Amino acid sequence: MVERSHIRGLDGLRAGACLAVFAVHWQQITGAKGNLGPIELPNLLENGNTGVALFFLLSGLLLGLPYWRANADRPFSLPRYARTRAARILPAYYLCLTALVLVRSHWHSPQQLADTALHYVFLHNLAEFSIYSLSDPFWTIAVQVQFYALFPLLLLLTRPARRSPALGMGLLLALAAASYFAHRAVMEHYQPPQTHYVLSHSLLAHLPLFLMGFAAGPLMPRTGDPTRRRAAWDALLWLSAAGIIAVLGIPALDERVSIPHGRYNLPYVPLLLLAIILSAPRAPLAGAILEWPPVRLLGVISYGVYLYHLPCLRVLSHLMQRADASPAEHPALLAALGLALSITAAALSWIVLERPILRWSRGRAG
Repeated sequence: MVERSHIRGLDGLRAGACLAVFAVHWQQITGAKGNLGPIELPNLLENGNTGVALFFLLSGLLLGLPYWRANADRPFSLPRYARTRAARILPAYYLCLTALVLVRSHWHSPQQLADTALHYVFLHNLAEFSIYSLSDPFWTIAVQVQFYALFPLLLLLTRPARRSPALGMGLLLALAAASYFAHRAVMEHYQPPQTHYVLSHSLLAHLPLFLMGFAAGPLMPRTGDPTRRRAAWDALLWLSAAGIIAVLGIPALDERVSIPHGRYNLPYVPLLLLAIILSAPRAPLAGAILEWPPVRLLGVISYGVYLYHLPCLRVLSHLMQRADASPAEHPALLAALGLALSITAAALSWIVLERPILRWSRGRAG
């Protein structure tokens, strides 16, 4: 149940999301510092994990679009849905995961065996020792897959509101609020350090993002509609982007602009991200930039870049240190080499592995 038609600008937004996450790990390795006026570069780069929020919002949106644009001749099929979602997520993830397990011989102790098993069944975000054990971005894949498993149930819960977009959007936003308050209650009740990451990296903590994306479906222009592209949409997009940069880059704002235990400065930054998503297909200038072939192609392979970039950065950092070229002293070099290697790995993965399997799954889906 995936919208196959291209929506202007969304691939470009994926490219931006994966570059933001790349910047997080590049900064962690290099310790890059600096200021751009009131914007503190370390704070901005550390908050690049907001790219994860953008990925989750887009996922909820694109999974939900067929729900809002339902075709009576093509009802929801659970086998078709499971096959297409598995074809999109599993091949590259299992390739990267298996390579890391083999390189590290990650099976010698009972804990390593358990850790490896949890990663293969997408439950590693539920064990404190496992969340960041192999590669930092992997926990988000567990959350994504868990949402995929929940999504058919969400369709059943919202089915009565299917023919009323306003009612459906209201119900989904109510569920988003309920999931936030449930997560907040859990966080405030269980404060021991050993449960901190499990709670904050759970599906419950991120469910508001998926549901907000799902709820935004009726506001998206239909593919092929003669949507009027006006400068006002560009203004909304650029102002939203500026607002996000200000919140993420100015520590005083970063601390203030969030509700307790709200992930990624919830609700303010996610709402600004939604404004960008809804503006991108309609904005003349920003849409043209996001549709520029190199940007769009990066968005197409962004999942691979997201998976492979941290192992690439770590390998290159190790090689640079052996060559007496410290990443801290040559951050630009690590950025250039890391991005080039990550894109190369992702492109090869897309061409050789991911795209053929996706085409097969879509052919089987009919």
